[in-house]
Amino acid sequence: MGRACIEDDEEFPPVLLDAPDLNPGLRRFWRAFSDLSGDRPVGMAVGAIPMTAMLAYAKDIDGDTDPQDLRRFVRFVRAIDDEFLKAEASKGGKERPEG
Repeated sequence: MGRACIEDDEEFPPVLLDAPDLNPGLRRFWRAFSDLSGDRPVGMAVGAIPMTAMLAYAKDIDGDTDPQDLRRFVRFVRAIDDEFLKAEASKGGKERPEG
């Protein structure tokens, strides 16, 4: 999942214009989720972001070393990822023919 880039002459998609403001303290978790989405396994379905990838990101990119901070980081990124996976699963269910 790549990060979209809006050029000066492009219009923002309506879904982005209507998006709620994100608490500044939570932006790091959203950024990490976005950055780590490419690390998820893909097979018959989209898999969860591996914890090893989350921990490496927290340590290498954010500089977290405190175990409590690492647990918090994983908990927040996992919560975002869980919602993403639920949305993906519901999209898959809608696309299947009934019967």
